[in-house]
Amino acid sequence: MIKMHDNKKVVYNLPSKWLAFIIVYLIILFAAGIFFTIFIIINLQYLSTKNVMTYTLINSLALCLLFCSMKYIRKLYKAGIENRIDTRSTSIIKSLGNILYFVFRPLFSCAFTIMGLLTMLSGILVITVSINYIVNERFLYVASIMSGCIGYSIGTVLDKYQILSERIINNNFNNKENIK
Repeated sequence: MIKMHDNKKVVYNLPSKWLAFIIVYLIILFAAGIFFTIFIIINLQYLSTKNVMTYTLINSLALCLLFCSMKYIRKLYKAGIENRIDTRSTSIIKSLGNILYFVFRPLFSCAFTIMGLLTMLSGILVITVSINYIVNERFLYVASIMSGCIGYSIGTVLDKYQILSERIINNNFNNKENIK
């Protein structure tokens, strides 16, 4: 079950200059995502077994950034409409936390997209019944869709990854203690 967060009470503490920077930053990521996705789609005619992974990586990262920046642009404009952005905040720590939140979320989504691609390539996450899925464009499409989902839902991905990694660590340490 996916838990939706209630953001109506969140007030973002962002000095005016940083707010402007973050908006420009997210718009640039959004535009780059669109540009590279269109570039890959236009050049699919040149897709071969030699470059399918290059195309997949570029398109996956582009869609990840596109959807992640779209989500955080949306968060900012909704917060602005609802008067939940405090540009006069005197708390440097709160402001820094908010700045880091908006700057690093797209980068986190890229890291998780790469991890998702590696998970699919390793066979841990089975995405298709075709044995040769890596050498055809279906892998590019599936990886791109997965990457867009990761980009848009990076907060949920971070939460789920924390829970999963804690389980793995606990299981491994418990098993090693039982062996001794």
